[in-house]
Amino acid sequence: MSTPVVWPHSSRVSKTFYIDRAGVQIDAVDHDPCTRNPCQNGGSCKRRLSVGPDMKTEESVPVILVSNHPLQPYACSCRPGYAGALCETDINECQPSPCHNGGTCHNLVGGFSCTCPEGFTGMACERDVNECLSNPCKNGALCQNFPGGFNCLCKSGFAGKTCDSIINHCECNPCFNGGSCQNLVDEYCCHCPFGVFGKTLRT
Repeated sequence: MSTPVVWPHSSRVSKTFYIDRAGVQIDAVDHDPCTRNPCQNGGSCKRRLSVGPDMKTEESVPVILVSNHPLQPYACSCRPGYAGALCETDINECQPSPCHNGGTCHNLVGGFSCTCPEGFTGMACERDVNECLSNPCKNGALCQNFPGGFNCLCKSGFAGKTCDSIINHCECNPCFNGGSCQNLVDEYCCHCPFGVFGKTLRT
């Protein structure tokens, strides 16, 4: 009765010994697994010969072969934006969101883009736009810039977001007794009919 042969983890015995004991002919087949490129999304395939930590046993009396489990005979090198053994996974660069100040993130191949809210700019909406550089305030108003917007300090007699509106002091009809109102920059004037006087023509 023949004694089983156990293949050692780190073989110091010549391959010829096992071939003689097994009584079989071993031929090498040169197969290139990268011929059809299994890597997806433009990944590049590279041949490799490697084993993993798990053990594999093959028994064929009177021989028992014990070896590390072979790994895939190729490895994929993925393009930026992809991951996985076959580069099959699109990396979501919007997780976690890289956009600041309430910007909306859009995932792209190998990157991302941000749609910034009004008042912010930059690749990640990280910079505040100085709206005062374009002189938005009218009629001599002072512009104050703040994150995400601006404010105009209007001079007397003007109003509105950019101080472009003249305040109409005559809108509430302040003149009485048939007097006509004339709107001025920061006040109004009543033109009185004959026999009536006073700022609002009450007297």
